[in-house]
Amino acid sequence: MRHQIQQKRSAVGGVNDHMKPRYKPRIRLRFPVTFISGARVGKGQVLDLTLPGCLIESPVAIEDGQSLQLELFLPGFRFPVSVTLGVVRWTQGKRFGVEFIKMHESQQRILQRFVVQHC
Repeated sequence: MRHQIQQKRSAVGGVNDHMKPRYKPRIRLRFPVTFISGARVGKGQVLDLTLPGCLIESPVAIEDGQSLQLELFLPGFRFPVSVTLGVVRWTQGKRFGVEFIKMHESQQRILQRFVVQHC
């Protein structure tokens, strides 16, 4: 079933046609990210960032619906920003979109300030 959905997506122009309209500014920049799913640890690069999530590129295979913990290594920050729970909403090749579901309030404030400064 999932394979059929993937085929339909490619047949009509890709994942972007099925994504929700952008409701927050998207910041295009590149910085490292580490993500954990169960016992697996992966690394990649964030390609763009919004307050509800980010686009990641990684050689690690990820599936739609997968839960992740993330460490975002924002430019200019000494320590990473932690996302306690992120969910993969779509995948396309080596890229995938993650929605931030749960973050500690202090981490969320740091991320909000970063986004406002870079809009």
